[in-house]
Amino acid sequence: MVLKKIIKYLFVVLCFVPTILFGQTYKAYVRAGDKAMEEKDYFAALTYFDAALKVKDTELGTWYKKGEAARQIYAYEIAEESYEKIKRKGQSQHFQLLELRLAQVKQGLGKYKDASKSLTSFIKRNKQHPETTLAGRLLQSCKWALQQTQESTVLVTHLDKNINSKYSEFAPYKLNGKLYYSALKYTKADTGQKYAKILIAEKENRGIPIQKGLNQEGKHTANLTFNKDGKKAYFSICENINAYDIRCAIYTSSWDNDKWSSPQKLPPPINIEGYTTTHPDWVEIDGIQYLFFVSDRPDGKGKMDIWKANVTQKKEDIHVENVGELNSIGNEIAPYYDVQSGVIYFSSDWYQGFGGFDLFQFKNQKIENLGLGYNSSYNDVYLHKEDDENYFFSSNRPDSRKLDKILGACCYDIYSLKETKLKVKEEKADTSLVVDSNKTNKDSIDVTYVTTEEVRNDIDKKIEKEKNTTKQVPIVSNKSIIKEDEHSTSINFPNPVIKTTKSPRFYENSMENLVATVYFDNDYPNPKTVSDYTDDSYEKLFQEYYKKRKIFENKLTQNRKDRNSHQIREDVAFFFENDVKNGFEKLEELWKIVTLSLDDEYTIEIILKGFTSPRAAINYNYHLSKRRIQSIENYFFKKRSVINHFKKGKIKIIYKPYGESTAPKTVSDKIDDRLNSVYSIEASKERRVEVSFKVIK
Repeated sequence: MVLKKIIKYLFVVLCFVPTILFGQTYKAYVRAGDKAMEEKDYFAALTYFDAALKVKDTELGTWYKKGEAARQIYAYEIAEESYEKIKRKGQSQHFQLLELRLAQVKQGLGKYKDASKSLTSFIKRNKQHPETTLAGRLLQSCKWALQQTQESTVLVTHLDKNINSKYSEFAPYKLNGKLYYSALKYTKADTGQKYAKILIAEKENRGIPIQKGLNQEGKHTANLTFNKDGKKAYFSICENINAYDIRCAIYTSSWDNDKWSSPQKLPPPINIEGYTTTHPDWVEIDGIQYLFFVSDRPDGKGKMDIWKANVTQKKEDIHVENVGELNSIGNEIAPYYDVQSGVIYFSSDWYQGFGGFDLFQFKNQKIENLGLGYNSSYNDVYLHKEDDENYFFSSNRPDSRKLDKILGACCYDIYSLKETKLKVKEEKADTSLVVDSNKTNKDSIDVTYVTTEEVRNDIDKKIEKEKNTTKQVPIVSNKSIIKEDEHSTSINFPNPVIKTTKSPRFYENSMENLVATVYFDNDYPNPKTVSDYTDDSYEKLFQEYYKKRKIFENKLTQNRKDRNSHQIREDVAFFFENDVKNGFEKLEELWKIVTLSLDDEYTIEIILKGFTSPRAAINYNYHLSKRRIQSIENYFFKKRSVINHFKKGKIKIIYKPYGESTAPKTVSDKIDDRLNSVYSIEASKERRVEVSFKVIK
């Protein structure tokens, strides 16, 4: 797949990579890569150049081509490695733009000092080169970024898998409690290409494509905005020009008789034939309706500029003007005008920033970078304000889900952001419960159990209440489930290769914890025990649990013939793929990322919160949540080097066993209702451990 560079700034465009035939020669691979580059199919090009270098890895020209292809799809680590290969060989002088390209990917990785050195070198050697202006601007940004030592004053939350997928989600717009957004994940049947649709999500539910009118089959439909009463919509419809480029136009539709009317293309001069017009933002200012938008049309200041049109007037009288105060010789995209404050928010790759596209505001006739949290060294775009403190935006920062974990390329996810002037406060630890080190094989390591006083008192009261009742709550076994799974197909789970910087600047400067949530089979690990300890590692538990997806589907749909049966199977599949599997993969990614920081001047704080469904006795579930936490620790201790880091105090780990204390009352706790208390998604989501990492300098 290919991540469409955000120069066209509607979204990313993915296309299928041609299959590489075995037995091709080195020259054949390079020719195929060159052809793919001409067609702007950068992912395919990267694949071909990589195959060529596996045949013959001494050709530095091919290493440079590989770096160029990787840079275009934001596979920065691979691009950096390719450029550095040439530099280590002392052959930089043969590649005029090498230092500039290397600086661009280093800036994208947050390595501002290294990027500054490369940019300085490039400028000294190429004073008359056309790219020297860009290099000078990047150098100013890197120096500026190094001075931004203040802590972020925002809390950023990565929206869950009901919204974000491994593909790209972008252009969030909140209206009347509903979140509208665009997602590039729908396959065109005849070509296999991915295209975008506009989705809607209500409350905490999964986003679904808007029905009745807006989305166009086989075309990209995205970037929705509404007029004041929400009955007129403006949005982009785009078509692929090649594997990389797209061309967009803005359309409008009206809500009438419970459906959207057929989209109508806005007339010139808003849309101009042969140019892209996209990113509409409707706003009313002093009774006049305006449409802000983005276009690469002639007579702009840069590449992509922000424009506005008075759409109150008749079609023939519409006048378009360049919003010159915002635009540079670079790219300005995704405008959003906040009527209450009179502030215009937008993204730019030219003004001083942390790397890629940053979010800016135009306030009091000044352009200001919104700072850390809002921005990272990656691309941060599509800001939309919900109220005075809460925002949404889209980014491909490291937290975003990856279409290809090996490349680290793609994709954009949606985040929420809350303004705060206060630092995040950790829960006060009640250290009265300490792990008995004699019970572990890591007896020289200090690990603390923490349960907040409120939760601990609640658990104690419930346990005491159970003691005084005649109700007997038996310990539950998964014996029947194991038996049913005896003939399941074995699955191999290769460890993904994760490449990252040693000290990710985004993590270092962000106040948010890095969080992964992992899920467990009912009563695991070590069923039918009240021990606090287990020898099982979560990796093994995950593999066994993941293989039971079909069992859960069959149990929940047996004896059902209604139309909901298919939806139930889809929901179970979604849970196992997007929660169970992706939860484990994210745990692996984050663990590899944070352990790299241990080689520098960083320490890691890990908080493990254990939960259970309400089935079985409260006291039993409390011990079960401890065993689940223990299995995560066992996963961490697979390597001796990690144990040594614990002993040196480089890693601090805190256990917070909550048992069933946080489970909603709507989740079944009935022993004789296995369908709901064991197999339901509601119960399954309570059997988890939340793993929070914090990298501390």
